[in-house]
Amino acid sequence: MKKIFILGQLLFVQTILLGQDINNPSHLDSLGIFNVKINSLIKSGVDTFFIYHAYCYSDGYSFPDNYSQEQIREGECNNSPTTYIFYRHTSKNYVIKINDCFKYAPVEIIKSKSLSFFISHSKELINDTVKDASVLNKDGTISGVGTDHSCYRNIYFSIDRNKYFNLDLYDFQKNVYTGKNIYYSHNRRTHIKKFIDIVTKETETLKFSHRDTRQN
Repeated sequence: MKKIFILGQLLFVQTILLGQDINNPSHLDSLGIFNVKINSLIKSGVDTFFIYHAYCYSDGYSFPDNYSQEQIREGECNNSPTTYIFYRHTSKNYVIKINDCFKYAPVEIIKSKSLSFFISHSKELINDTVKDASVLNKDGTISGVGTDHSCYRNIYFSIDRNKYFNLDLYDFQKNVYTGKNIYYSHNRRTHIKKFIDIVTKETETLKFSHRDTRQN
């Protein structure tokens, strides 16, 4: 059973199981990425944070015939859209994880390479430009190319001038549809690409306690 409270414009959830204190910003929680209200995070005393949302489009996932229903559900969860909120409060670093399968408890981390990179390179990140994957045609013209099935990263930076990125990971590939991506080298050198790599590596090592929120 969940109790829902409104603090300012931010939707918090107090979960009886986890015993969260809704008045403590170190226990920031959300029902989903689109319920996170940026202004309310700031009003709650959290002014240094970023939101990192990862998802892919595909034709679906197939599993071996001998997989149990639980194994299939677990596989679907591992590939479901996932959101991370990294934030700093009272000189401590925290991470929240959100997806459709589990309710995760926030994790405190002593050192976060992702937050450190974000803070140290905020100006470069905010001013970064990732160019759409493109190829050079025989007639000298340039054509943008894409794919129906790709993975994306939605990123919101809170520091200085707030900036929102919607990035297609296809733009970082060297070989693309009909040829070589002429912006491959440029895109790989961007601070946003370094940031994505750092966040990906760090989130793979984080351990979150959780409970299942899926319907049986």
